[in-house]
Amino acid sequence: PFTLGEGAFGIVHLALYVHTDWSRTPVAVKTPHSRSLTKHIVKEINNWKQLSMLPDYHLHLPMFYGLHNGNSVVLEALWDDCWHRDQTIRQPAMCTRISNALQLTKALKWLHSVGYIHTDLKLDNVGVRAPSSRGVCITDVGDCKVMVNGKITLLVSKPNMPPHFWHAPERKI
Repeated sequence: PFTLGEGAFGIVHLALYVHTDWSRTPVAVKTPHSRSLTKHIVKEINNWKQLSMLPDYHLHLPMFYGLHNGNSVVLEALWDDCWHRDQTIRQPAMCTRISNALQLTKALKWLHSVGYIHTDLKLDNVGVRAPSSRGVCITDVGDCKVMVNGKITLLVSKPNMPPHFWHAPERKI
């Protein structure tokens, strides 16, 4: 299989999803490094399941197709990152970059409106859909914080230290 990328969660491969009418859709299969269901993997899977049941989620997040082999997340395959950081590639027009930024802010506003805070927002976690559908979406919801009754759980890193809302995902407490 063709590898699209690799991160802390695992490896992402390109595959084809075959529909009941035999049509095919390119998908990304996100397979965790660990074969066991760690807390982080279970949290990411649960976040995808919960978010995919909400109205309009597909406008802001990749389409969630389900699970493969119980722990691999199957998502809409994204075309590219929207920022073209590789200087050998021609930069997109300013209006395209502004449009991407506006779509990103709408996606974050929607995510917050449904009670999720994305705590690992970086360029690697923003993707572009295929050129035919145009649009950006937020990826990697594994580290999202979920609001309960409009409140977020605060983290306490050390006794007698004030709690904090956020920490870098690389710095697991």
